[in-house]
Amino acid sequence: LRGRLEHALAEDAKRQEREKAVLTKPLRRRSAVSSRSEESLLEAAVAHRAKAETSQAEAASLTKQVHVLSFRLEEADEKIRRLEAEKSHRATVSRAPPALLEGCIPEQAEASALSLRTSVEELAQERELRARAQEQILLLQERHVAEVRALSTSLRKAEDESEKLRTEFRSAARQPTSSELRWQQEALRLRDDLAEVRKAWKAVDSRGLMQRDKELRKLGLDAKALEESVPKSDLVSILLEVCRLLRASDFGEIVSKVSACLARNPPAPQPPPQPALEELGQGVLDALKDLDGLSAAPAPAEALVRLRSLCASEAGARQLRLSVREVSLSSAAPGGASPASEAWPEVARQLQLPEGATQEDCRRRLCEVHTEAALLASLSAALKCSRPGDEPLKRVEALVRLCDERVAAQRIVDALQKLLHVDELTEVLPALKEVLDVAALRRKMVRSACNATAAARSQPAAPLAGAGA
Repeated sequence: LRGRLEHALAEDAKRQEREKAVLTKPLRRRSAVSSRSEESLLEAAVAHRAKAETSQAEAASLTKQVHVLSFRLEEADEKIRRLEAEKSHRATVSRAPPALLEGCIPEQAEASALSLRTSVEELAQERELRARAQEQILLLQERHVAEVRALSTSLRKAEDESEKLRTEFRSAARQPTSSELRWQQEALRLRDDLAEVRKAWKAVDSRGLMQRDKELRKLGLDAKALEESVPKSDLVSILLEVCRLLRASDFGEIVSKVSACLARNPPAPQPPPQPALEELGQGVLDALKDLDGLSAAPAPAEALVRLRSLCASEAGARQLRLSVREVSLSSAAPGGASPASEAWPEVARQLQLPEGATQEDCRRRLCEVHTEAALLASLSAALKCSRPGDEPLKRVEALVRLCDERVAAQRIVDALQKLLHVDELTEVLPALKEVLDVAALRRKMVRSACNATAAARSQPAAPLAGAGA
């Protein structure tokens, strides 16, 4: 009986250990879907499990006490049976005939009576102890049953909460996160934009586009260069002014209204080209090509801008040479002060020279101004400016803005390369598409989780292998 009791207690302890390991095993879940409510529920489940373990320990101790009391009860029953047998024997002796009792010694009779009374008293005590033990056993059994029911109820509640948590975890694992939703929305928006662009491309007449490109090339307009050089604010102001002149409330009405105006007032026919003018223009283009060292002749618009800048620089140089010659003649002429010498202070003031500057300082400053004017003219020619006023400054500002945009774009590309872990610029777009693909992103996350799990499983095996070696 004791062996069976120990075996039952060992089985109960093993079952409790298994349940404890299963309950305290952490759930695999992502940090994006973890919440305080789930942690509190898990803590409540662990507390219920601890309470259940305590109750199980108390039940085991009570069971042990019940077994001890059962052993004592069996001993008492054995003693009662022995006493009853002795009592029956005493009764048999007392009912014996007097002839058989005449030979008995009085001391022996008294001792037998005393032992009989003692046995009767012990029997009464044993019966009372047996009744008390039975009452205590019943109370312990009722208490144990109530505790087992309460523990079963709490365990059932904990299992329901655990199942609810597992269901919520599975549903949260299936739902996309905020970043995935944002990437999905961005991918859908780009897909819609691509569909609109494709629809517009299919609706466009290719022959009309080719004719439009030819006319733009004849006019010397480069769409790509204008997109890179012309500021957006200037384009918006020009479009607003055109809308104001045409009385159009939308940019889309500009083309239709301009076409209507051209239909009402057709342009005058161009005069036939003259051979002499064509030869002159071709000669100018060839001269500019040789002057600038170009491989091909520039466009007519570029040649006109370059010719104007050369003329302006030549006129400035000629005027400077004349002024210098006049000043030299006036300074070399004998006699007193001349009007030219009297004009030197005014020239120095206009050149923003310090007071008391000599004629040599003025000449040096004039040479510097001439050099700066030539540099500005060459810069205007390089920037294809038609007016040498504020247009070069605007072009330079636009160029600086374009450089800043290029630098910002390069920084963005570098940041994307670091973020997406790519080395080449051509690998950024495929990596970005892979990030935008939610299914590929999920597969990548699952693959990384599997690799982490395999690495975690392989780590405990290394010390065992070392111990075996």
